[in-house]
Amino acid sequence: TDTYNQDEKLIKESFKTEQGSKTINYKKNGDVYSAFEFIFNAQKQMTKQAYTWKKTWNVTLYHYTNDLKISEVRVHKRSTYVDEYSYEFY
Repeated sequence: TDTYNQDEKLIKESFKTEQGSKTINYKKNGDVYSAFEFIFNAQKQMTKQAYTWKKTWNVTLYHYTNDLKISEVRVHKRSTYVDEYSYEFY
């Protein structure tokens, strides 16, 4: 779905698929202002979340084993963060 302003300039694009969605917002000069992306696996669990806003960007990847999140990897500018999860059942 595309959205235009009164001057017929493209200001927003939205895409949806079975795996997720992506939205791109544009400045008046046509440059990208922000972008958001969400991707899901077949079990409807988020596997990727990404965004760009002004000069900042972030990507997060999620990994699962049997419905349980086992890790989350975030990349933000020049830094990478990894969270790992372990589960014990009694």
